[in-house]
Amino acid sequence: MWLAERGHSIGAAPGLIGVSGDSAGANLAAGVALRARDHDLSLSLQLLAFPVVDCDFDRGSYLDNDRVGPSVEAMRWFWEHYVGPDGDPTVRAASPLREPDLAGVAPAHVVTAEFDTLRDEGDAYASRLREAGVGVTHRTYAGQIHCVYRMGAITDQASLCLDDCAAAIRGAFGCSPAARE
Repeated sequence: MWLAERGHSIGAAPGLIGVSGDSAGANLAAGVALRARDHDLSLSLQLLAFPVVDCDFDRGSYLDNDRVGPSVEAMRWFWEHYVGPDGDPTVRAASPLREPDLAGVAPAHVVTAEFDTLRDEGDAYASRLREAGVGVTHRTYAGQIHCVYRMGAITDQASLCLDDCAAAIRGAFGCSPAARE
């Protein structure tokens, strides 16, 4: 809200606001996108990389990729600390996938990886957004793990992922791609 009202004071372009995050940060970004919609604040983009958007530990990707990570044990620990001992992990701020109506939230770029514990919930969120009429680009990186874009020294898929995210941002904000040297 502050950025929408006062962003001009720091050089922000009017009407061009987005949210982004990876993993737990994507959870926060998705929650902010829901709140923005509810407060009639138009966002240009929600970029959700490897998002945590639900508290269900029984999804296939959790079971299939437990040894790859983040592990189910780690995710339980994160959730316990995120919502606290008396918190409800099923509320939409914590589990945006459980929001009954996703219509009207910002267009989304959702990133998932084949061997990521969080893959299924990210895939489900992208599908739910699309079903609600939200513009969605969804990229799943085959053969890759959680937060692959941080692994440029290991896989070329990291650069591809970063390029895809940058393209989504440029598209949302009406920017042309920077010339490559």
